[in-house]
Amino acid sequence: MLLLGFGFSSKEGTIFFFILILFSSLTYSYNQDISVLIEKNATKVEITGKNLIKKNSWTNTKSILPGTKTIRYNCDTKESAINHQDLYVSLRNKDQNIKINNISYPGEISIRSLRSKNSCDIVSKMNIEKYIQLLLTKEMNPTWPIEVLKAQAIAARSYAIHKMQSKSNKSFSHIENSEKDQVIGHLKMINKNAQMAAKQTNGLVLVNDRNQLTPVFYHSKCGGRTFNPKEIWGNSVRGYSSVPCPFCAGLGMKNWLNKVSFKTLSRKISKALKIREKITSISIKYRNEHSNQVALAVNNSLFKLKKSKLRNLFGRKIIPSNNFYLSERNSNYYFEGQGYGHGVGMCQLGALKLAKKGVDHKQILKHYFPGLEIVNLSNI
Repeated sequence: MLLLGFGFSSKEGTIFFFILILFSSLTYSYNQDISVLIEKNATKVEITGKNLIKKNSWTNTKSILPGTKTIRYNCDTKESAINHQDLYVSLRNKDQNIKINNISYPGEISIRSLRSKNSCDIVSKMNIEKYIQLLLTKEMNPTWPIEVLKAQAIAARSYAIHKMQSKSNKSFSHIENSEKDQVIGHLKMINKNAQMAAKQTNGLVLVNDRNQLTPVFYHSKCGGRTFNPKEIWGNSVRGYSSVPCPFCAGLGMKNWLNKVSFKTLSRKISKALKIREKITSISIKYRNEHSNQVALAVNNSLFKLKKSKLRNLFGRKIIPSNNFYLSERNSNYYFEGQGYGHGVGMCQLGALKLAKKGVDHKQILKHYFPGLEIVNLSNI
């Protein structure tokens, strides 16, 4: 076991700076790499690798660490700073299985600690097709039919490469391993279905009628109809349409009903609408689970509030999807709805049902994205 630490002493104390990079060789038919933010604001990092080559970019020296070594960093122990650039240390080997905090990831792993933070950000730079394999183990059940996995692979690849193209070359990562972007698993989770779905859709993405790469969204369950991005987030994305989806009925999360008090609702609405006076009454003007807005009479004044805004205010536990309506009974208010997720783009459970009926990945994607076409990246 090997413990590494780097620091500078001064009258003010000791400061530590480092960036650790682990490399492993990857050979795939599509050679583009994506940098994935595996974890941010980590306080401790443990890296285990075999036959590592260490390079200190500050001193421009290299050394070989034979056998299996574990390197640990305490990212929250930095003290008062002296003026120095960050320290860069790189480690690389030929294996595709390097453990970060006891979880195996492929490719080039970077750990960055900034002077302004007592924590580390961890990035894995990997081949895009390996990324898709890892993603299929978390964003979708890898035991599902191959055609729905292929649809998911194309959708996820489109989103990921669009993020890559929109990021600056100076960015530490292209995409985040979280629900903010997309979630990936680790190497031991990959199965034959995930490998096959990625391989059989290698390099395929969705583009609009101008042959432009499009951010492709998906969610767990729409509850009967998908939304377009403008309805939920306010920004138009060329090629999107709201489409009916009866296919997810009976799958996944059942219809839900969650109660909130007048006090809680008035506090949230006051914040959302920036109402300064005390709220004494709230009434629902109409109910429609498929509308993207809620109409409310607050103190006898009419307001319209986007459902996505309410969902942000109350959180996913109270409002699991954007497909809901608000009702009032016995001085209490109820969020009643269907589905799970933002509802934009491909409904994963609907796509599963279609695949089980024998619909292929091209037809699945055409249903949820009628304005988009599947093309190879080489043709964009």
